[in-house]
Amino acid sequence: MESNFVPMDTKEELAEQFAIDLRDPLVLQHEYRDVMSLLWVLGAFDGDEPDENIIGQVEYRRPT
Repeated sequence: MESNFVPMDTKEELAEQFAIDLRDPLVLQHEYRDVMSLLWVLGAFDGDEPDENIIGQVEYRRPT
């Protein structure tokens, strides 16, 4: 039986887009306030640019 649901993006595309969003304070502020709060507490956004070391540690990708 053919599925009526066809996803717009693959899992990999969604993971890539979320990884990009994690590094954009404006997107986080409007779309992911809870994640922004966590990253702020961890010190990821203390300077002008996000701290890649902290974001990289928070970011988790399940092996496929």
